[in-house]
Amino acid sequence: MLAYKEWYNLFIGGKLNDVQSQFFKPRKPEALYNIDEDPHETNNLANDISYNEILLDLRTKLNDNISIKLSFGKIPNFQNLHYFTVSNFKSV
Repeated sequence: MLAYKEWYNLFIGGKLNDVQSQFFKPRKPEALYNIDEDPHETNNLANDISYNEILLDLRTKLNDNISIKLSFGKIPNFQNLHYFTVSNFKSV
Protein backbone atom coordinates (compact mmCIF):
# COMPACT_ATOMS: atom_id res chain seq x y z
CA MET A 1 0.00 0.00 0.00
CA LEU A 2 2.89 2.38 0.65
CA ALA A 3 4.10 2.06 -2.94
CA TYR A 4 0.63 3.00 -4.22
CA LYS A 5 0.50 6.09 -2.01
CA GLU A 6 3.95 7.16 -3.13
CA TRP A 7 3.06 6.60 -6.78
CA TYR A 8 -0.20 8.52 -6.34
CA ASN A 9 1.65 11.43 -4.72
CA LEU A 10 4.04 11.47 -7.68
CA PHE A 11 1.02 11.60 -10.00
CA ILE A 12 -0.55 14.48 -8.07
CA GLY A 13 2.80 16.27 -8.14
CA GLY A 14 3.04 15.87 -11.92
CA LYS A 15 6.19 13.77 -11.73
CA LEU A 16 4.94 10.75 -13.71
CA ASN A 17 5.23 10.48 -17.50
CA ASP A 18 2.17 9.99 -19.74
CA VAL A 19 2.35 6.19 -19.66
CA GLN A 20 2.70 6.05 -15.87
CA SER A 21 -0.09 8.61 -15.39
CA GLN A 22 -2.57 6.43 -17.35
CA PHE A 23 -3.01 4.30 -14.22
CA PHE A 24 -4.73 7.18 -12.40
CA LYS A 25 -6.66 8.72 -15.30
CA PRO A 26 -10.21 7.73 -16.27
CA ARG A 27 -10.33 4.98 -18.90
CA LYS A 28 -12.52 4.80 -21.96
CA PRO A 29 -15.09 1.98 -22.03
CA GLU A 30 -13.35 0.25 -24.93
CA ALA A 31 -9.73 -0.70 -25.40
CA LEU A 32 -7.89 -2.39 -28.26
CA TYR A 33 -4.17 -3.11 -28.19
CA ASN A 34 -1.66 -4.67 -30.57
CA ILE A 35 0.16 -6.78 -28.02
CA ASP A 36 2.88 -7.76 -30.50
CA GLU A 37 3.94 -4.13 -30.91
CA ASP A 38 2.70 -2.84 -27.54
CA PRO A 39 3.08 -5.65 -24.96
CA HIS A 40 2.49 -3.29 -22.03
CA GLU A 41 -0.82 -2.09 -23.52
CA THR A 42 -0.09 1.62 -23.34
CA ASN A 43 -1.40 2.70 -26.77
CA ASN A 44 -5.18 2.25 -27.03
CA LEU A 45 -6.09 1.69 -30.69
CA ALA A 46 -9.88 1.75 -30.18
CA ASN A 47 -10.14 5.24 -31.69
CA ASP A 48 -7.70 4.58 -34.53
CA ILE A 49 -9.76 4.40 -37.74
CA SER A 50 -7.37 1.87 -39.30
CA TYR A 51 -8.47 -0.66 -36.64
CA ASN A 52 -12.19 0.05 -37.06
CA GLU A 53 -12.97 -3.21 -38.88
CA ILE A 54 -11.27 -5.30 -36.17
CA LEU A 55 -13.06 -3.36 -33.43
CA LEU A 56 -16.45 -3.84 -35.09
CA ASP A 57 -15.78 -7.57 -35.51
CA LEU A 58 -14.83 -7.94 -31.85
CA ARG A 59 -17.94 -6.01 -30.75
CA THR A 60 -20.13 -8.35 -32.78
CA LYS A 61 -18.44 -11.44 -31.33
CA LEU A 62 -18.84 -10.08 -27.80
CA ASN A 63 -22.53 -9.25 -28.31
CA ASP A 64 -23.19 -12.69 -29.82
CA ASN A 65 -21.44 -14.38 -26.92
CA ILE A 66 -23.40 -12.37 -24.35
CA SER A 67 -26.68 -13.15 -26.13
CA ILE A 68 -25.93 -16.88 -26.08
CA LYS A 69 -25.05 -16.85 -22.39
CA LEU A 70 -28.13 -14.82 -21.46
CA SER A 71 -30.42 -17.21 -23.34
CA PHE A 72 -29.08 -20.11 -21.24
CA GLY A 73 -30.62 -18.61 -18.12
CA LYS A 74 -33.94 -20.25 -18.93
CA ILE A 75 -32.52 -23.78 -19.28
CA PRO A 76 -31.17 -25.87 -16.38
CA ASN A 77 -27.37 -25.91 -16.36
CA PHE A 78 -26.93 -29.65 -16.96
CA GLN A 79 -28.67 -29.29 -20.34
CA ASN A 80 -26.19 -26.61 -21.42
CA LEU A 81 -23.04 -28.62 -20.84
CA HIS A 82 -22.87 -29.80 -24.46
CA TYR A 83 -22.47 -26.19 -25.60
CA PHE A 84 -19.42 -25.49 -23.48
CA THR A 85 -16.99 -27.70 -25.34
CA VAL A 86 -13.79 -26.66 -27.07
CA SER A 87 -15.28 -27.31 -30.51
CA ASN A 88 -17.94 -24.61 -30.00
CA PHE A 89 -15.48 -21.80 -29.34
CA LYS A 90 -13.86 -20.00 -32.22
CA SER A 91 -10.52 -18.28 -32.13
CA VAL A 92 -10.58 -14.49 -32.36
